[in-house]
Amino acid sequence: MYVPFESTNAMLDILNQAALRKSASPFLAGTAGSCSNNRNSYKASRSSSRNVPRSLSFHGGSLSLASPRGDELSRLLRTFEAEKARDLEAAEGNVALLKARIHDLERVNDQYQQNELELRDCIQQLQQRNESLVSYPSLYIYSFH
Repeated sequence: MYVPFESTNAMLDILNQAALRKSASPFLAGTAGSCSNNRNSYKASRSSSRNVPRSLSFHGGSLSLASPRGDELSRLLRTFEAEKARDLEAAEGNVALLKARIHDLERVNDQYQQNELELRDCIQQLQQRNESLVSYPSLYIYSFH
């Protein structure tokens, strides 16, 4: 079950502790000695996390534990910014293509409307001619002789 953090600081503390555990775990696994030595070194690394300011742990300060993590976060941030810029360029390109397509479709629509008006005028002229031929059939017959 998910329980929300009390505050952002509580979340940052948990993240910091997890990162320190992860960075301390290869050290703990590689040390030869009793279980109590492993616990003491774990407690030492855990207690040192309380002395580390948040800015050092998240911005790659001078501490050796924070530096690789800070480098990784910087790399992730650069990657995120590059992807964001790439996505923005792609979105702008897609918007430009859509605007061009809309413009083309509006032009084609205007052309169709113009053709429709011309066809209606032509139909009206043909209907008038047909009515005149029906009302005066003798004129039509004599015009071919």
